[in-house]
Amino acid sequence: LFMAPYLLHIGLNWEHIGLVFSVMLIPFVLFQFPVGKYLDKSHNEKGMLVFGFALMALAIVYVLAPLYTSWVYFAVVLFISRIGASIVEVTTDSYFFRHIDENDVGLAGLYQSTIPLAYLVGPFFGGLLLVFGGFHLLFSVLTAGLVLTALYALSLRKY
Repeated sequence: LFMAPYLLHIGLNWEHIGLVFSVMLIPFVLFQFPVGKYLDKSHNEKGMLVFGFALMALAIVYVLAPLYTSWVYFAVVLFISRIGASIVEVTTDSYFFRHIDENDVGLAGLYQSTIPLAYLVGPFFGGLLLVFGGFHLLFSVLTAGLVLTALYALSLRKY
């Protein structure tokens, strides 16, 4: 939601932003199935969650303090961030559904409701950060949140 205005802010045009967004979404197609198959065999959700969150945090640092301002640079950095996001997406589902049973139908419904809720809460707080501190505050808080979440993931019990 905030990436397009940021890329406009640093000088990219809409044509390049469209290319960046097209490239950055490819990991959701390439990685989710293989990661899911890997998790089915290894049960390494903890390690994959930490890796995914750390990868996103690292990529956002390179968005926050870009080494270059070309569209290719941002396509690569955001591609890497979405590798992390795709890993986290499939891994959280795997971890959750591995830890519930048929008696937890209500919990499964609640879990599925958190995603649409995040689509409301995230932009609200992100917008507040953007209004009061700009893009650097927004991406700094996002990076800190990702690092803290990766650290929390280290405390998860392995199934």
